[in-house]
Parts: sequence; structure tokens; C-alpha cells
Amino acid sequence: MSQGISAALDLLIGRLEALTPKTDSTQGFVCVDAAGGQELLTDRRPNTLRLFEMRITTPAHDDGQAGITGRKRATIEVRVRYDVPRDIGLQERIMGEDASQIVNSLRDPAYALPTTGITSLITGEPLTTPVLGQDGNPLAYLLSVPFDLLYQEA
Repeated sequence: MSQGISAALDLLIGRLEALTPKTDSTQGFVCVDAAGGQELLTDRRPNTLRLFEMRITTPAHDDGQAGITGRKRATIEVRVRYDVPRDIGLQERIMGEDASQIVNSLRDPAYALPTTGITSLITGEPLTTPVLGQDGNPLAYLLSVPFDLLYQEA
């Protein structure tokens, strides 16, 4: 049994990579693994759609469950990059559809507790932020979906 944050994130990354987007389904979700030495999403990557990363924004800490437990809580953020297209309305629709799919995928309760340790997942409100170029104009947008991951550490 290899419960813990690594197994939990591997499961969630696999779920997102398996999604078929509603719009422009030929460009699916692809994880950029910062732990593998790849560039971050904010680095210049022209003509990208749906590259994503999972970033730990609050490290694991005790969940506060009564007594001594192995249950931990960490805050994670899924960040998906969308280059600025000619049709901003289409981009907004794509990001809205994708946000809904990401939230639904993350909240699917089939967490495989014995292997991942995930006991629960609480999603936050999706947000979009521009990635600005040197001239101050948007080069891309990041869709961020924060969530609290509750899991067993074994």
C-alpha cells in the first residue's frame, strides 16, 4: 500500500488527462510535471491549450481529526494554460466548460482509498488570471481550480 500525496496526485492527474474536452476535443489535457524538471506554465510556451500542472499551495498538515491519525490536508491548485486566441468569446466558453469538467472529475468519489489514501476532496471557486507579456498585454490565461485534498498517509 502506498498511500500519500504522491499516489493521490498521480490518480488525479490521470483523471484529468483522461478527460475529453467538449470544445476542441483534439487538444486534451496534458500535465506539465514540474517535479520532472519541466518549465512552469507561466514560462513562454506559444500555441498551447490545456497544458496543466498541479501545485501544492499549502503543504500537508494534520487534518485535526480527534486523536493521533495519519489523515492529512493539503491545498492543491490545478492550473491550466490557454493561449490568447483571436476569438476571446470562444476562449471564455472553453475555459468555462473545462472548469466544470475539472471540478466534476476531481469530485468523483471513486478515489481508490486503499491505494491513494484519498478520503475527501473539497473544490474551491475556479478563477482565471492573465499571463502578461513584456508589453503588458495578455499572452495567455491560466484557469486555476483550487482544492483541499484530505488523505491518509501510510
